Amino acid sequence: MDVSPRPTQSSLTRGDLARARKGRNPAMQRSPAALWCCRLRWRSPDRQICQSLMALTVRNTQRAAVFRAIADPTRREILSLLHGGPYTVGEIAANFRTSRPAISKHLRLLRSVGLVATRPDGTARICELNARPLRAVSEWLRDYETF
Repeated sequence: MDVSPRPTQSSLTRGDLARARKGRNPAMQRSPAALWCCRLRWRSPDRQICQSLMALTVRNTQRAAVFRAIADPTRREILSLLHGGPYTVGEIAANFRTSRPAISKHLRLLRSVGLVATRPDGTARICELNARPLRAVSEWLRDYETF
C-alpha cells in the first residue's frame, strides 16, 4: 500500500486552499486531517480511513466548540436563563450588568455552536435553548463517571 507523506500547505493546490478559505468545503475548514485526506486521490483502502478520520475530527471539533461556549460564566448564565423558557435579546441583556452589544456577542457565539436558536417576532428576536449540542459533553462526561 502506497502511503504518501502528509502534505504541507504548500503542496495543496490553489483551489483546495481557496475553497477552504471561502468555506465551501466545511470539512477542509475544520482540520488539517481533512486537507491531508483530500490529497490522497481516494484510493479504496485509504478512503475508509479518511472518512473515519474526518468523522472523528468533526465530532471532536463540535465537542470542543461546545466546551469553549460553556467555558464562559456569562454564557452559562444565559443558558440557564433560557432553560426557563424563551426570552428576547433585550430581556436577556437586562439580567446582566454588561452592555447589550456584549450580550449579543455571547448570543452570537452560542448560536454558532447551536446552543441557542433565534426567531424573529416583529422587531424583537426571541432566543430559545437548544440542548442537543450538550449531548456531546454529556457523552464525554459519561466515560469518566466511574472515577
